[in-house]
Amino acid sequence: MIQFKQVTKKYGDTVAVSDVDMHIEANEFVVFIGLSGSGKTTSLSMINRMVEPTSGQIFIDGIDHQTIDPVTLRRNIGYVIQGIGLLPHYTIYENIITVPKLLGWSESDMRVRAETLIELIDLPLETLEEYPNQLSGGQQQRIGVARALAANPPVILMDEPFGALDPITRDALQDSLLELKARDQRTFVFVTHDVDEAFKLADKIAIWQYGELVQFDTPQNILLEPANDYVVELVGIQRIESARLAALTVADLASKDAVNGHKSSVTYPADALVSESMRSMLLDEASLFPVLDAKGQEISYVSKEAILDYYDAMHAAGKQVTV
Repeated sequence: MIQFKQVTKKYGDTVAVSDVDMHIEANEFVVFIGLSGSGKTTSLSMINRMVEPTSGQIFIDGIDHQTIDPVTLRRNIGYVIQGIGLLPHYTIYENIITVPKLLGWSESDMRVRAETLIELIDLPLETLEEYPNQLSGGQQQRIGVARALAANPPVILMDEPFGALDPITRDALQDSLLELKARDQRTFVFVTHDVDEAFKLADKIAIWQYGELVQFDTPQNILLEPANDYVVELVGIQRIESARLAALTVADLASKDAVNGHKSSVTYPADALVSESMRSMLLDEASLFPVLDAKGQEISYVSKEAILDYYDAMHAAGKQVTV
């Protein structure tokens, strides 16, 4: 869907983005994250040519976007920013239909689309006749999302859209965006400096440092295999340890030497997650729990002591564990 090939952006002698290769699949929700000046917003802005690459190529659906007229390109890519950018002298309806109107849609089609979108973002239909200053910040941001979706573009770019909102409104809008993502298949590229937001929303996360793409992978893979110390520091060691613990299987805790003790009558497949098996093991009076291979053969045991150590480690990593 979106492919960066050896993309570099320089401002004089300063390298803002350095030799980036990245492939974003259709309908993926990709989050760019990094510290200020890391290159994440510059990279986002090169997708719709608000910023032009110094070298390299960006392809959208296999087409080099340098061959597409910038205005035409931007009319086919939704764009949501932190400042919202609603026109204060336009009604909400007029704001939403800005791009469809430029594309020559009929009034009836624009009205239907606006009404569909206002319902999609969970605002009353009468909101269409109001003005931006009559809405809260959170409501205005929802309108910004609706406007980006109005012409039904295959790609939506979002540059820290919720950064200026209070935590409760921000969390609610994140939930709404997840619902939208589930119902409305399209490609999202979202910039944030908030690690919690990135892990909540993303199918894949791109981590940036000093203009370089340090790691591009699923949230789970980043947690289990961080690329370097910077990723560990950015993501947080507690989050990483929690993910690693959650991914452990009973085979990871098993030992062939654990043979002394009262054996449980309950058996556990080797690939069962410890996090899902722990409760029954802790409530079981036995001290050894048989582990079975794929053929149902007993291959080792997990000790009650190992489970208790795991329980303590989960608490230390900040995980809520109930038994």
